[in-house]
Amino acid sequence: MAKKPAIAKAYKRRPAGSSAKATATSGASAGKSKGKPLSRKDREYMAEFGVMDINDMVDGDEDAASAAIAARVSAKRAFTEEDLDAAERKRARVAADLRRRDAELANGADADDVISDDEDGKPSSFELLVGNAQRKKKSLLAAFKKSAPAKPDPAAAEPPLSLSSDDDGEGDEVVSDGDEDEEAELLDLETEEADLAQQGDYPNHYDLHFAENPERQARAKALADGLAAGTHAWQTLPLDDDTTFQLVLPRGGSITAAERDRHVAELTQTRDLGVMHVKSRVLTPFLASNPTQSPLFMDLFGKMDRYSDMLFTAPNFNDQAGRIRRAYVMHALNHVFKYRDRIIRGNVKVRSAQVAADGGKLPEVDLENPEAMATLEAMERAKLDKLKPKAGSRNAAAEMAAAADVDVDVRDQGFTRPKVLFLCPMRNVAYDVVSALMDLSGTEQQENKKRFKEEYYQADDAADTSFASRPADYRTAFRGNTDDCFKLGIKFSRKAMKLYSQFYQSDMVVASPLGLRMMIEGEKDADFLSSIELVVIDSAHILNMQNWDHLTYVLDHMNRIPRASHDCDFSRIKGWYLDGLAPNYRQLLAFAEYTFPELSSLFNSYSRNVTAARVRYRAPVKAGSIVKVKSPAPQTFVKLDAPLDAIDDARFKHLTSQILPKYRRPRKTPLGGSDIDSKHLILFVPSYFDFVRIRNHMDEAEYDFEVVSEYTEPRDKTRARTLFFQGRTRILVYTERAHFFHRQALRGALHVVMYGLPDNAQFYPELVDLLTLPRSDALRAATAAAPTGAADGDVTVLYSKWDALKLERVVGPARVAKLIQGVGPFVFRS
Repeated sequence: MAKKPAIAKAYKRRPAGSSAKATATSGASAGKSKGKPLSRKDREYMAEFGVMDINDMVDGDEDAASAAIAARVSAKRAFTEEDLDAAERKRARVAADLRRRDAELANGADADDVISDDEDGKPSSFELLVGNAQRKKKSLLAAFKKSAPAKPDPAAAEPPLSLSSDDDGEGDEVVSDGDEDEEAELLDLETEEADLAQQGDYPNHYDLHFAENPERQARAKALADGLAAGTHAWQTLPLDDDTTFQLVLPRGGSITAAERDRHVAELTQTRDLGVMHVKSRVLTPFLASNPTQSPLFMDLFGKMDRYSDMLFTAPNFNDQAGRIRRAYVMHALNHVFKYRDRIIRGNVKVRSAQVAADGGKLPEVDLENPEAMATLEAMERAKLDKLKPKAGSRNAAAEMAAAADVDVDVRDQGFTRPKVLFLCPMRNVAYDVVSALMDLSGTEQQENKKRFKEEYYQADDAADTSFASRPADYRTAFRGNTDDCFKLGIKFSRKAMKLYSQFYQSDMVVASPLGLRMMIEGEKDADFLSSIELVVIDSAHILNMQNWDHLTYVLDHMNRIPRASHDCDFSRIKGWYLDGLAPNYRQLLAFAEYTFPELSSLFNSYSRNVTAARVRYRAPVKAGSIVKVKSPAPQTFVKLDAPLDAIDDARFKHLTSQILPKYRRPRKTPLGGSDIDSKHLILFVPSYFDFVRIRNHMDEAEYDFEVVSEYTEPRDKTRARTLFFQGRTRILVYTERAHFFHRQALRGALHVVMYGLPDNAQFYPELVDLLTLPRSDALRAATAAAPTGAADGDVTVLYSKWDALKLERVVGPARVAKLIQGVGPFVFRS
């Protein structure tokens, strides 16, 4: 049996001539031996497991000795091979770190400025004391030179606490990583803010919005309570021709003209990025790749920086997607790094107060005396144990501060670490978002980048001619990896960006609604969403074609009081989190190609940021998609008049009583005639619920029909299309989502009935132009023998006044008023 590596090294380096009992004593006696002195790690291993003297071993007993050591280890602790490998890797990192520090010291670097890169290694209590003494000496010297009272040096405390070195997904809210020099980062932060303060009077909206402000918190609570009670309501005001903004006002009340002008001026002003308090680590790479910014980018980013909720829709969304994603990615990074700055300040404030409460006294120690080192280390360990909170405590920082007689109030955290949530429909969109994060994060390395590319990137097949022939919006939506079930945590440190981090250790989460819902329902845990402060919904029109219920499910589980503590420091949680006001501070950004009722309802329901104006973009429709129709078939728009709660029944009644009976199989075909008027019908149904209702009715009424929906198996779909093309089935029921996902060419159509207008106006000309596709020989012969115009086919569209948005995108703004106000029917020809 081979020796365990860590333990083998421990007794190989043991001084010759000492017994096992002697080695089990303190490190002081070992330090007096003439052999090579033991390291701290060696002493810890020997103190825990004991040591077998190599000199006492006889020939042939090596295996027995190894077995004895292994048995003793197993009795103390159940090591695994992974544990030992991790220990070896850790030892190698420490050795490399020591060599690097020695090299830097040899080159003249200050010993205080040499930083350790060992993220997992934690310094001993003695090493903490030495570092404290050196830094305090440096700070006192600087204060003496300035001839002014010395302020408590932020770096005079212990090195920063790490978020968590465990992989259980839970950790303390403190954000600093063990491999970083918080003193240097704080100095960079203060220098950067001083530079920004000299550049202009543009406020830091992050501090204004998220700071612990009792007056602002009371106002937010009053407005939220007013909305819930019905005494307040959102009032819409014009911002420009394409944009409106909303404010919470008393119901029936209004604002003065001066107040309105002030809001308009604030929301429309654009400032240079250099004065907008954008973190330099984000701004520098952005300006390097984007030296000039478009008006759209500056407009969007300016409103995002003010933490206004935003609903942005534009027909050219696919063309503008790159600019939009750069804007919200830059805003998200800026938000996370500013939050990190606030945590660093809080850490420094707490530790400075602890040092001040201790009187700033540091014991004198002889660095060359091993006995003094061991004694001092034991004293510090006992002191730390005394300050350590009780097991199961939910308020660790408060107990430690009380134990040290420290009176400090720092409220800068939420319940959990994740602060930003990106909701994307497919992995191809997530790949674009994470790639932009990599480009703008200012990090020197990205962990798990290769794995991320393998799982999220997929090149398009150049030989797929059918994909190349699809419309441009289809190729954009379904490029690359189209998987819609994924979730990804992202963690940032000072120099690195880690992908696939545990959610409770992540700063950002990139996921699809389906992926998050499956995780929440499977693990019964949504606490990682409790402290989300920024939500971005990308390509909401695609999410609507998937399953809108998944999106609302995720938003419903956001910003709830967590069911478990997850080791959070309750003494540092912001007051508005504890009061349940997190949804009223959360920013919501939603982007889509067009507006639809579900999106408007979601924005009205989940956009609860009452402390800022919420903004709606709606690009005007210049011309309806009807102008793209190529078919000469007449297009008849039939208006249905009914209240909103009765319109579905009115639509269904019209279809089943006025349209479908015409397409029953006739009992007898006239001599020399044709039945083309009662077959070759495509019935387009936008809603899946309406589709189920119509299918059940047609089944009961024994209509001759086939269906093509998003849930139809490929084999059944091919069979249905073949039967319809050959005229062996009279009706083909076709759903909007099936058209979105496949854009199939349905040949053999002579009549098209739209049960409702499609949400995506681009689908309208595509559906009408199905009448122009090649037909079977039998159908061509029948239409040639039919009266003039029969070969063109016909289109019937059912609509109501509640379809105004869809109608405008199809017929255009010039015709929509006539169709809504008139009686109809209205006929259009291309």
